[in-house]
Amino acid sequence: MNVIQHSQGPDGGGSKPSLVELGALIGDPVRAAMLLALGDGSRRPAGELSGMAGASPQAGSAHLARLVAGGLLAVEEQGRHRFFRIASGEVAEIIEGLRKRRRISESTRRHLWGILKTGVAL
Repeated sequence: MNVIQHSQGPDGGGSKPSLVELGALIGDPVRAAMLLALGDGSRRPAGELSGMAGASPQAGSAHLARLVAGGLLAVEEQGRHRFFRIASGEVAEIIEGLRKRRRISESTRRHLWGILKTGVAL
């Protein structure tokens, strides 16, 4: 049984990844790093994104292909070069939410570590 199903887009056309598929796409550390790198609205080539995510060029290309197929990234071709960007405002909102959550998580972790280091009882 295939649990990855696409739902119809809000305008009645196209398809959007299901929650399961979305989780699988953004749950991979390399793909998450690529999405976060593009969360500032930039567009970047595959080699740069692969390097930023700590992936080989081959692995990076495979991850980018999955993100494009899943509708999270779009590709812009400029001559021989291909640039990747966040596919839509909806995806940008998801990425921004992840970025905020990561900042809160890191802040909480630092705060708890400070409490543990000083021996303050909770």
